[in-house]
Amino acid sequence: MPDPGTFTFTEQLEQGIVGPVFAGTLRPLKGAGARFLSSPVPVVAKVALHPAETHLLLQEAAIYARLSHLQGSAIPRIFGVFAGRAFAVLVMAHVGGQVDQIGTLNREQRASLYSGLERLHAGGVLHGDLRAENVVVSATGVPSLIDLSHARVHQCKGAAVCEELREGKALFGLVGGL
Repeated sequence: MPDPGTFTFTEQLEQGIVGPVFAGTLRPLKGAGARFLSSPVPVVAKVALHPAETHLLLQEAAIYARLSHLQGSAIPRIFGVFAGRAFAVLVMAHVGGQVDQIGTLNREQRASLYSGLERLHAGGVLHGDLRAENVVVSATGVPSLIDLSHARVHQCKGAAVCEELREGKALFGLVGGL
């Protein structure tokens, strides 16, 4: 298996539910791994350092894997999960800065977030923690949902009856239609 590259931590962003969250850079190595990454990429690494937190982080990684078709659009791209007996690291694309308030986003961005939430539900996943802190916006203005640590498998019955979709519509200021 080709070595994916090296990861360098640059700063701790926050203390998450499973452990510290770091910003950094993933640098590809030359050779077979270079076909996946041709230049350094800004990434975020969620780190779990105890068995219970490791279990939670691996569950989150499984949710991201289930939603692989949404990576890079509604949710960040995942570069890998690395685990040992009592630790795990989930490395994903650093797609932008956190939003202070949903109201600072324009209607198109809020509609894009709601569409992403609908696609999560169509993929069989309930986000479980919708709030401004779990929304990031790229330098080009594209919003994404982050932090699937509270997510779970979900059989969505549609926007008319799904509590999270109704909450999302209200949170994103889209009550009354898109």
